Amino acid sequence: MLAAVETTYPFRDIDFSDMTLFVDGPPYELFREMRAVAPVCWSSAPAGWPDFEGPGYWNLTRAADIAHVSRHPELFSSWDRGVTFPGDAVGGLDSIRAMMIGKDHPEHTSQRKVVTSVFTQRRVNALAPVMRERIGALIDGVIERGECDFVTDIAGPLPMQMVADLLGVPEADRPRLFRWTDSIVAFGDAALQAELPAALAVAQASEYLMELDEERIAHPKDDLITVIGTAEVDGERLAPDQRAGLFIQLFAAGVDTTRATLALGIEALARHPDQRRALLADPSLLPGAIEEINRWTSVVQYMRRTATADTEIGGQPVRAGDGVVMWHASANRDPALLDDPEVFDIRRTRCPHQAFGAGGRHHCLGAPLARLELTVAFEEILRRMPDIELTAPLRRLTGNWLQSVAAMPVAFTPGPRRGR
Repeated sequence: MLAAVETTYPFRDIDFSDMTLFVDGPPYELFREMRAVAPVCWSSAPAGWPDFEGPGYWNLTRAADIAHVSRHPELFSSWDRGVTFPGDAVGGLDSIRAMMIGKDHPEHTSQRKVVTSVFTQRRVNALAPVMRERIGALIDGVIERGECDFVTDIAGPLPMQMVADLLGVPEADRPRLFRWTDSIVAFGDAALQAELPAALAVAQASEYLMELDEERIAHPKDDLITVIGTAEVDGERLAPDQRAGLFIQLFAAGVDTTRATLALGIEALARHPDQRRALLADPSLLPGAIEEINRWTSVVQYMRRTATADTEIGGQPVRAGDGVVMWHASANRDPALLDDPEVFDIRRTRCPHQAFGAGGRHHCLGAPLARLELTVAFEEILRRMPDIELTAPLRRLTGNWLQSVAAMPVAFTPGPRRGR
C-alpha cells in the first residue's frame, strides 16, 4: 500500500516537522490545497527520524475525517507513539505517556475522572470574580502608560495565575513554571531549546511538582495538587511519574493555549476593525466572538494518533501502525464545517470548530475554564482599552504543535487605574 501511496500523493515529500513552515503560524494556503487535492495524504518520514516512527504518517485536513479519528479511540492510539511528531519531541516519549493526553483507555479514563472532580462547571464559574480582579489589576499596571507588551503584561500572567491558583502553586514559584511551559510546548523553537531544552524543562518541572505533591500529602489543601496527589484509582494512588505528568499537562496546556488565544484574538480584532466596532457597540455578541476567536486562531495546530488496526479514513485504507496527524488548524478553515471559513466574523449564528478537539475521550477538559477566562478578559480589555492596536508585529515562538506568542507590543489611549 505504501509504495502506491508514494507515487500517488503530491504532498508526500513535504516535511511537516520542518518548523520553517510555521514561522508565521499555520500554513493555511497549503492546507486549503491539501483539502481539495488529497485530504488524507501520506508524508514520508524525514531523514533522521527515530526508527520507532516507521516510514511516515497520514495527514488529515478535513474536519469530518478528524472527528472520525477523535471519536474512535479504540482504533487510534494516543499512547503508541504519543501525540506529537516525532513522538519523543517533548522530553522523550515516556514523558508524554506519563501525561493524561498521551494515555488510552482505561488509564486515560481513570485519570480524567480524577481531574473532572475539580473542573466542574460550578467550580469554574465560581472563579469569575477572581478572574475579573486579576485582569483588572493587570490592566491597572499598564493603563496609565498607554502601551505595554500584551503577552508579557496581560495575556501571559492571567492564565498563569488562574491555573496556578487551581493547582496550588505558591506565588513566588509561578514564573519558573511559566518558563518551563514555554520550553515544553515550543519544542520547535531552536533559540528557546538552546536556552532550556524541553527534556530538561520536563525534568525540572517534575522534580518541583513532586516536592509540592509530597508537601500536600502531609498538609492537604483545597487545590488540584492535593486532589491528584491523594486520589486513588482502583484502590491505589497514581504513580509519581503519572502525578507529575498530570501536573505538567494541566499547567502547560492551561497557560499557553489561553495566552496565545488572548493575544491572537486581540490581533484579529485589531486587524478587523469593523468586527471590533460591532463588538464594542453590542457586547451581547461576545459569546459568539469568543467561539469565532477560538476557531480563527486555532492555537492547537494538530494532535497525532497511531492506528491500532487496519481501517479506513475518508475512504483511504490505513494500516495498523500507521501514524495519523489531525490538523485541527486546517479543519477550522474547512468549508464543509461552516460557511465562509476564510472570513473572520463574530456575528456567526453557527460557529463549529475544533479548537478544543473534535469530540471523543480526549476533548479538552479545560474548555469551560478557557472560555470563562477569555470572556472575562475580553470584557475588561475592550471596556478599558477599546482602541488597543499593535505597534509592531507579534513575535512567535516557532513550533508546529501549539501556536505560542512570545511578545506583542500594543498601544491604547491612557486611562485611570480603578478607584481613581
